[in-house]
Amino acid sequence: MERRTRRQILDYTHSLCSYDFHKKILSFYRMRIGIVDFSKRTKNNDSLQEALQILGHDIFVVHHSDDWYNIVKSSHIKHWIMTGSAYDVFSSKSPQIDTRIEDLNKKLFLLICYSMESFLLKKGYDLKRRERTKEAFMLNSNGRHIIAWRNHNTFISTDSLQSRIRLLASYKNEIMTASYKNIMMTQWHPERTNDGIVFLSKWLS
Repeated sequence: MERRTRRQILDYTHSLCSYDFHKKILSFYRMRIGIVDFSKRTKNNDSLQEALQILGHDIFVVHHSDDWYNIVKSSHIKHWIMTGSAYDVFSSKSPQIDTRIEDLNKKLFLLICYSMESFLLKKGYDLKRRERTKEAFMLNSNGRHIIAWRNHNTFISTDSLQSRIRLLASYKNEIMTASYKNIMMTQWHPERTNDGIVFLSKWLS
């Protein structure tokens, strides 16, 4: 992935957003964002951390091997992002999302890829497997076509969606973006494209 400067991202968001929204992005600099890292090994300055830093935010990272739920619960940080992972979401040995996050009403969560799969699996959804897809693709998000990036072999069909989950975007009959209570979920990686970083900045606002 081409390395992006903070100025390039700001120029890009300014070209897509209204002047008022652009000022709003700037006003949120130095906000502290929490990350729960579900990778097998702790990552320093990966693409998600870089994207948040490009947007001007401080980050606080907790690894899934820590007592992350209680750390999140007791933290003053409002926005928390749960990362993707190379773990097998079906394995009993793999770390999983604690569904009690939906009851932390004063916090907002973004579940990316593996984290979304884990949450929906624990909520009783039927996850399916297929050959791994690793690609940039065009996603219709909130009435606008954006370039998104995905890397997964597990998915949730739109046919299995229950009314309590709000579908926001789909691709080839697979759920790509959905929301539930205080939780936003993406089966794609916003940190990997310019459009995705705009998505991140809007979620944070």
